[in-house]
Amino acid sequence: MFNTSKQLEWRKKLERYVDQCELKVPEEVARLFKEYTLLVWDFKLLGRIYDFYRDDAIMYVEDGETVVGVEEVVANTLAFTAAVPDNESWFIDIFAEGDPERGYYFIQSTRCVGTSTGPSKLGPGTGRSLSEGGRDCIGLCECHVENVDGKWKITEEWMVRSDRAIGYVMDPAAPPLSFDGPVHVMPEETVPYRGWKEPENEAPQEPEEKRDPSAAT
Repeated sequence: MFNTSKQLEWRKKLERYVDQCELKVPEEVARLFKEYTLLVWDFKLLGRIYDFYRDDAIMYVEDGETVVGVEEVVANTLAFTAAVPDNESWFIDIFAEGDPERGYYFIQSTRCVGTSTGPSKLGPGTGRSLSEGGRDCIGLCECHVENVDGKWKITEEWMVRSDRAIGYVMDPAAPPLSFDGPVHVMPEETVPYRGWKEPENEAPQEPEEKRDPSAAT
């Protein structure tokens, strides 16, 4: 599990950018929400969700379900964090488009790495990895970001995740997964997060403990 207490300075650098970013260009949007995602999921700063979701935000998720309101977003995040407390987000890619006048859209894909050790709606933790059987747990989302009363907020989100595979790992009655097909390892430069590349080299650098993909599987 990523040791957040040993990475306080790195967290402060992430927070500094997230708090000060003005979102003048799409590249800033992509960087902000990459680092915001790490603060929420890796550093467990779930209160940050209120900073970037409008109170009545709408999230469209798997199986046609719709989540309405920031409180539901927080509740769902709390539930997953309780079930997989060592969850980490390993970024595959993120990009954004738009402008300050009309708002922005960004799309990101991440690999969820962690272990079912906490309770979920399916029962107690199973001790099984989200990467069980050589498969990856992938999350994809697209978000619409708009200026709401002078603050940038997510107003709509479309999100899919390997939900059924996650549920299988969390189900105490389900047998372990096996996979006999080819396993495609993500390119080294995309996993895990190594710090945003900036000409001024001011971006935070990834701690060494997160640079070994084999350490979390």
